[in-house]
Amino acid sequence: MELIILWSLLCSSFFIPTETIMVRMYTHLKVLSATISINAGTYKVVADGNFISESAGELAYKLVYKNDSIEVVSGDKKIGVYRYIKFIAENNPAAELKIKLINPDRKPRIYPQNMIFSTFENTIKIINDVEVDRYVAGVTEAEAGSRSNQEFYKVQAVLARTFALAHINKHVLEGFSLCDQVHCQVYYGKPRDGSITTAVQATKGQVVVDDGLNLIIAAFHSNSGGQTANSEDVWGAKTSYLRSVNDSFSIKMPNSNWQRKC
Repeated sequence: MELIILWSLLCSSFFIPTETIMVRMYTHLKVLSATISINAGTYKVVADGNFISESAGELAYKLVYKNDSIEVVSGDKKIGVYRYIKFIAENNPAAELKIKLINPDRKPRIYPQNMIFSTFENTIKIINDVEVDRYVAGVTEAEAGSRSNQEFYKVQAVLARTFALAHINKHVLEGFSLCDQVHCQVYYGKPRDGSITTAVQATKGQVVVDDGLNLIIAAFHSNSGGQTANSEDVWGAKTSYLRSVNDSFSIKMPNSNWQRKC
């Protein structure tokens, strides 16, 4: 992947050894059952290293957690019980899966490209193996909302991409790169607003670095309350680019005032 580096007047590029990112879905939930169906494209289903089927939308699969394994059912037919299941998109970057949690009950979501299902701490662990920019598009909508200005989406996309690459190993010891919650970046899959995908494509490969060519932290917030903070006052480490400044744009905007009750 070629990256365009943005910092002051500096513009350059370099290559990183990853095109995809592993993101855990529904990190905050104990998933016990779900249905998986193909929304676009063709998928090969592999379980515990063995080929199960190839589908192009005609089949739906029900996955149920049972005794540290996953039972797979299609229609009235029990396919088998496995520890590791992967839905692999077949030569189509636009391939998508629809996931509907049954227990707990949640609305369906559309996820692009590959999905991996395994077990972890009495739950089904779901991982989206997805191209970085497909992930960035999903983060941009989840974090910034829909129906906004195209330039705003471009800025948010650059920040989301920078954050993802700077924290690519945040959950590596758990078998994935990032989670889908605010601990990393919120990600709900494919964005509904097509203009967000356009903005991500317009900034393809762009990231922000400091004067030492290191990817910046790229943290962002809903509302500063009128004043940002120095990095050392939040995380302990001082950075040249995270300095406290007045932020008049945040005043009287949503979430400028709030209380936390213990």
